[in-house]
Amino acid sequence: MVNSSDWVPEVPFSLQTARDFNTTNPFTNAKEGTQKPGFPKRIVLKHVYNHLTKPSYRALRRYQNYMGRMASKSVRKALPDF
Repeated sequence: MVNSSDWVPEVPFSLQTARDFNTTNPFTNAKEGTQKPGFPKRIVLKHVYNHLTKPSYRALRRYQNYMGRMASKSVRKALPDF
């Protein structure tokens, strides 16, 4: 049962990156797999890998900035003894 007025289940925001996968997931070693094929195929695979992973790492940096650094400044200002 979920209380619709309870905001706790909705925070913190969740973001999954390639480093968060279990070791059994084939995508875990995908970056190493882009080094094995020949030159033209390697360039295409690396482009696809970066296209899939860069947005999540960029979002992770933004979350760390806003939810971590900026939020901690506000908390320190509001609760100096915390």
